[in-house]
Amino acid sequence: MEIAEMLERRRIDICCLQETRWKSNGVCHVNSDKEKYKLFWNGQKTAKNGFGVFVRELLAQEVLGIKRINSRLIELNGHVGEKTDGFDNVHGGFGYGKRNEDGNRIFEFAESHGFCLLNIYFRKRLEHLITYKSGPSATQIDFFAVKQPHRRLFKNVKVIPGESCILAGAHINDVTSHKQTALHLACLHGHSHIVSILIGNNINVNAIDDTLNNALHVACQYGHLDVVKVLLTQSDINIASRNSKGYNPLHVLGHHSKESSSLIFDLFIRSFPQYPVDQVDANGNSVLMLAYFNGNSSLCRAIVKHGATLGTKNKEGMSIFNAPVATKQLLFKMLDMLKKEPPWTDGENCLQCDVKFGLTTRKHHCRHCGRLLCSRCSAKEVPIIKFELTKPVRVCDLCFDVLSLSSH
Repeated sequence: MEIAEMLERRRIDICCLQETRWKSNGVCHVNSDKEKYKLFWNGQKTAKNGFGVFVRELLAQEVLGIKRINSRLIELNGHVGEKTDGFDNVHGGFGYGKRNEDGNRIFEFAESHGFCLLNIYFRKRLEHLITYKSGPSATQIDFFAVKQPHRRLFKNVKVIPGESCILAGAHINDVTSHKQTALHLACLHGHSHIVSILIGNNINVNAIDDTLNNALHVACQYGHLDVVKVLLTQSDINIASRNSKGYNPLHVLGHHSKESSSLIFDLFIRSFPQYPVDQVDANGNSVLMLAYFNGNSSLCRAIVKHGATLGTKNKEGMSIFNAPVATKQLLFKMLDMLKKEPPWTDGENCLQCDVKFGLTTRKHHCRHCGRLLCSRCSAKEVPIIKFELTKPVRVCDLCFDVLSLSSH
């Protein structure tokens, strides 16, 4: 019923469906408020990988017979590209991107059978050419092939990448063997449009898989900025949910460290200014520590700019100051970019030499990085003009070097 209403709204006469779940094969009538359609389908015993065709009633009357050969003849991940490159009789010159090997096979098939790909015979704006988008990747898929002599009968062709309807009777909260819902899978593949559709159809946004990841964990893991934006702005998903490793979504972001991580972090902070960025995982790691251990400099800078605590140590006694990294260059850059005094850390031991504080060993703080230190590890003093500390204050050896270099 929902599909019929969509066909009526878009004035579509013939609509092909793939990956249907109807068993066997058959014909039935499906009506919208004003139009009547006939559905021809061919399915499998497993109720998967089927194929169906909706035909408007007036056209369906002209169907003389159906010859079912197979539910799927061929599936290629073909990119046809924007240039004809020798296939002038099947390529109209208005494609997108670069052709790959499967694209060549599509053209060879079309040429050998006298077809042309109708989509690329009409000039379109870029956003109308792209019919598949996943994260930063975009391409043109789904082609309409007609016999070459019939090409001039068509005035325009449009591919609709998606439509906001869920099949009647579909069980939207069904899960896989790993307890992943359709929302998990859409987030994994970066399908922000489908994520929006599923949210609009009341899918359980807080469902967790067998590793306790919700959909936001998955979107952060794979760095899908558009998907994270949909989840944060269109749903009430639990942004503080923890998985089996004690990771909240930002911990996942720091651990997997994709190119878009800093943009996703900024989106989090704009959406939730009070988000606890200093929260640690089950092993005592903050998101800054995870990003630093994985060498994600852009994410580290974004976190430091937000005002995160720098001196946190995990359960193994490791911090960004003593982590076994190849170079301290990133740490120097983070300290140098500090615009205000970061939060002070607290504890019972010096974060540099690990001496225990007591009656004879007093607590001090480096006024530049905020670490809790003993008097010996914070013995140097220097003014910090950028913090408006014009009189000399205690700093650690590392921050003394950073401040001395930046002053020259």
